[in-house]
Amino acid sequence: MATSAANAAPVVDTLEGIAESRLKIIDSKYNASHDVSNPADLIATQANRSARIFDPCLRASRLRKRIELQFQLSDEYIELGSVRLPFVRVADPDAVLDQICEQESLQQSAAPEHRKELRMPYWAAVWESAIGFGRWLSARPGLLHAKRVLDLGCGMGMAGMIAAYHGAQVVLVDYEPACLGLAALNTLAWRGQTRVQRLDWNRDRISPGFEVIIASDVLYERDQWGPLERFWKNHMSRGGTIIIGEPGRPRADGFPDFATSLGWRCEVSTQVIENYARPIRIFTLSIS
Repeated sequence: MATSAANAAPVVDTLEGIAESRLKIIDSKYNASHDVSNPADLIATQANRSARIFDPCLRASRLRKRIELQFQLSDEYIELGSVRLPFVRVADPDAVLDQICEQESLQQSAAPEHRKELRMPYWAAVWESAIGFGRWLSARPGLLHAKRVLDLGCGMGMAGMIAAYHGAQVVLVDYEPACLGLAALNTLAWRGQTRVQRLDWNRDRISPGFEVIIASDVLYERDQWGPLERFWKNHMSRGGTIIIGEPGRPRADGFPDFATSLGWRCEVSTQVIENYARPIRIFTLSIS
């Protein structure tokens, strides 16, 4: 569903609205090949429409209820030019941090072999870099349309959702299982185009051959650049592209030199976000 200046995409406020806009295309194709003046064909058309609309809504309701057993949720909208997509997020990221701190306290009394690895819940906040990255991607739908895309470190699924909206086949991956339910919920309207799974880029491998790998705010730890670079090379297709959103941290200033030293061509562009002091940097990598 790529947008263009000549044929701007409609504002989409709800999951039902997304389903309905897609069904208009399905209906036009169905009507062209069936006699809809025939009552039997007309009934079949309406039944097909109802199943296609309410099935994703029912799935969304059930998935949301499961997520709400653990987190309070908030409904927001992502503004992408003429498009307004619904997005479900954690209502209070600090409450998620409090949960992690409580789990850490409980583990102090446990034997070392029974302690679980706990990480800071960075995924629970919608960072400025994610918003800027999403707007940058949406302004360039040709980079995504009909491409096989990997959203690496997907968090709650904003970038992957935008890629799916623009017609990509998307695999969304993250190490944190807590965020994957939200990623699935936010991409459920494109369930035929998306898949969500847990992945640790330091150790795990999935089927390679991604034409585009997107990642937002994954460069905050310098010692992760090497594992990330190896993962990208192992999973991108020949002639593929890596696109990274980065919030302008000084520690990432050296990333272009790091990438070029390993044979990548690195282009740097920016996306301005209102009420944010620094422009979001976009690093686009390809093999030189």
